[in-house]
Amino acid sequence: MPYFSITPRPAFWTSHSNSTPVASSTRRAASLTSGPTPSPGINVTRCGKTVPCYQRLLIILTNVAQAGLQSSPFETRAQSPLAQANYQLWIEHARAENRRELERLIATLHEDCEYEVVPLGRHWRGKAEVREFYRGLWRGIPNVKLTLLNRVDADDCVVEESEIFGRMEGPLFGVEPSGRDLRYRVVIFFPVRDGLFSGERVYFDLAEFARQVPAARALLESPGR
Repeated sequence: MPYFSITPRPAFWTSHSNSTPVASSTRRAASLTSGPTPSPGINVTRCGKTVPCYQRLLIILTNVAQAGLQSSPFETRAQSPLAQANYQLWIEHARAENRRELERLIATLHEDCEYEVVPLGRHWRGKAEVREFYRGLWRGIPNVKLTLLNRVDADDCVVEESEIFGRMEGPLFGVEPSGRDLRYRVVIFFPVRDGLFSGERVYFDLAEFARQVPAARALLESPGR
């Protein structure tokens, strides 16, 4: 799927922009303080010690910045060498897709790769078909962007949760365009084989997608759903 540039929230990428992580500190301030914030110049007592307020503020801001970096979905908590290698593979995949460097992106995939958009029941097998997957995506939503919300790196896979948005200007994986802006969440599973991604499995709420794309509503009424 398409990728990202970094902006604070606490950190994410949006396509067609830069790719340097920036951690947000504002959203965690409340969780790192307890009780009302004292007025400037007032000393506060914590753990039996009296600390000038401005010094405590510096401590809080330092802790907030560190927490923001640790909580960035672009950082990894992977401990094993395999999981760390999969994280680096994901970063390369994301950068290539962000820049729409198709062959660089394809180089992160196994020869026997398979893509599946589960809610739509669509499959693409092999690198030639996966190239068409991306070309179709970029034609269908030319300005497509994702906000990365979460990511987990494991020894045999990477899993991400993102919010996708953009204007649907052309057919998308067999669904006629709405001509409207889209915004919905996806979960993408990247299995790993021989040090490369063996594909993607994309999951999202079909009902939410169909609410925004009228042509997809018939899929909700198809047998087996």
